[in-house]
Amino acid sequence: MTIRLLIEDVVLVKGAEIAIQARFKGGATESLTVPVPLSAWQMRKTSPEILEEMDRLLDDRTVEEIAQIFNERGLLTRVGNSYKPVRIQRIQERYRLKSRYDRLREAGYLTVSETARLLGVSVKTVQERRRRELLNSVRGNDNPEYLYERPDVCVRATQALAKPAR
Repeated sequence: MTIRLLIEDVVLVKGAEIAIQARFKGGATESLTVPVPLSAWQMRKTSPEILEEMDRLLDDRTVEEIAQIFNERGLLTRVGNSYKPVRIQRIQERYRLKSRYDRLREAGYLTVSETARLLGVSVKTVQERRRRELLNSVRGNDNPEYLYERPDVCVRATQALAKPAR
């Protein structure tokens, strides 16, 4: 049996909610209200909680690390996909979140070339000193591209720690 043998007509009225009124062949009516469904772009929009967490994690983590953290926590995108670095990158760009690299640069970290110029040595020497942990550095992204603390700041901090207390 098909439903058209039971239903006379259905009226839909869209407002803040969708009001549905069904009139059956025998004269009975049934009313129902349902929320207006989200549009496609609203369904795909990244939640404020994810954006907030991503913004917080970008202070200390690369995009690849953030994707790994989200996946370990079992978080999924709005359409049910796992997080991949490229998705994290797109979200970061779409919502204009500063990249880890830009945050470190704003905090005063230097590129390998800037560090080499400041120390008066070659880029290879700076990289070797980083590998030997003679310079403080952090990964600026997943390439890996390292950024360096200003050597003069590190030297002053080391000298201050070495001075005997009076």
